[in-house]
Amino acid sequence: MDCSGCPYKEKCTESEGKQAAVSCSKSFLRSVRSPYQNILSEKGIKYRMNRSIQVEGAFGVLKNDYGFQRFLLQR
Repeated sequence: MDCSGCPYKEKCTESEGKQAAVSCSKSFLRSVRSPYQNILSEKGIKYRMNRSIQVEGAFGVLKNDYGFQRFLLQR
């Protein structure tokens, strides 16, 4: 990342050069690992599969029972 000309460089990094260093703490990496392993476990895969089925059912009710035809995106 090139930080030359950035008005926030002094607050963001202590380096003298153009580059800013990004680091993650070991405790953060440990805390992220456990939920990720849960998602990839056999039980987590079943939960994700069931959730996708349930959500599809809700959209089916909207589309069929209530005569819903189109989502409108407002910008």
